Amino acid sequence: MYLLILAVIGVAVFAWWTFKNALFTVSIVDGRVASTSGTVPPRFLGDVSDIVRSPPVRSATIRASRDAQGARLRFSGDISESQAQRLRNVFRLTSSAQFTSGDSPFTWSNFWRASIVASLLSWILPKGR
Repeated sequence: MYLLILAVIGVAVFAWWTFKNALFTVSIVDGRVASTSGTVPPRFLGDVSDIVRSPPVRSATIRASRDAQGARLRFSGDISESQAQRLRNVFRLTSSAQFTSGDSPFTWSNFWRASIVASLLSWILPKGR
């Protein structure tokens, strides 16, 4: 029982650690660009649309996150290396103040609430011995 609780808490900490630095996610499907999380300035979305138009990108995901140097873009999908570099250049020209992080459920207050609930459940539920 305690191992299960420890595993759940471990997964919650891992998820929080992974998503705490996320700024935004942009999805590209059949050349259409849409923000799926976080707030992306319209000008940046317009630049992304222009860049992925030629050569056409069928499917891709762009994720922005904070790191020690400021922010970083990660790409997955059909984006060429030249398109990725152009996107990095446009991203660097956009003020970081214009980007806000997405609504993440992985906050410290939610983490502590979940750990308290897990502790109470382990105390209340019958122990299988």
